[in-house]
Amino acid sequence: MIISERIDKNNSEFEELLSRSCRIIKNATNNNDSYFMHRSATELENDIFVSLCEAAKGTDFDRTIYLISGHKFPDIVVKKYYGVEVKTTRQDFWKSIGNSVLESTRVESVGRIYLFFAKLTDPISFKYRLYQECLYDIAVTHSPRYLIDMDLKLGESIFDKIGVSYDELRSRNKPIKNVV
Repeated sequence: MIISERIDKNNSEFEELLSRSCRIIKNATNNNDSYFMHRSATELENDIFVSLCEAAKGTDFDRTIYLISGHKFPDIVVKKYYGVEVKTTRQDFWKSIGNSVLESTRVESVGRIYLFFAKLTDPISFKYRLYQECLYDIAVTHSPRYLIDMDLKLGESIFDKIGVSYDELRSRNKPIKNVV
């Protein structure tokens, strides 16, 4: 059994943490945009982690943020329940290839995942959003992977199209079978 400390059902406190973190990292780009233009995806994960830690000071999230990175999903875990997956693009749009439908590397305790997306073009921009709200389709690479669109309208996700919620699909024994 997993016991979780006071998880706010509407996630407003966590979203406020993401909002503060986003403001912190945006301010950092105002001071040194060339630094961010040359950051790798892995380096940017660390930058987002640092901004989240700074934003968490004096809150219930302070000292509960861990950079997992590597081949785990998501990249950052907060309070063992929230996850932050960092994505980047060097194109002038908010789309990317996402993670595997299988989620075989998912951190087990994470129940709610957000994307923190960086568009590393001039001007540099950041957005965050609930993971399942911006997954619009599935593409087959070496394994079926979600396609991300940070500007996707509510009600147009792949889950809306197939009539199955994200949590329901990811909990199935063979999720790929359901989407193929």
